[in-house]
Amino acid sequence: MSKKDFSIVGARRSGVIESTVFPAAVVAEEKINEFVAGQEPTTTMTFQLPTRVHTELKSYAVASRQKVKDILIRFIQEGLSRCK
Repeated sequence: MSKKDFSIVGARRSGVIESTVFPAAVVAEEKINEFVAGQEPTTTMTFQLPTRVHTELKSYAVASRQKVKDILIRFIQEGLSRCK
């Protein structure tokens, strides 16, 4: 048998579609898991920062042992609450 030839041996499985997980089911399950865990749904934002601000933010994150993401979320929430 050459490298290009192949054969499938064995009985064909029935119910292959029944065991397939569809993307919509995966998304629904993730949403349920987030809800049960009390996590708020998130979205991705992409923006540019001056290098100096980025460096200060990273230094602050390391010094305070926090994730940059958590710091930014807190700063944004505090800023928005002041605007109300």
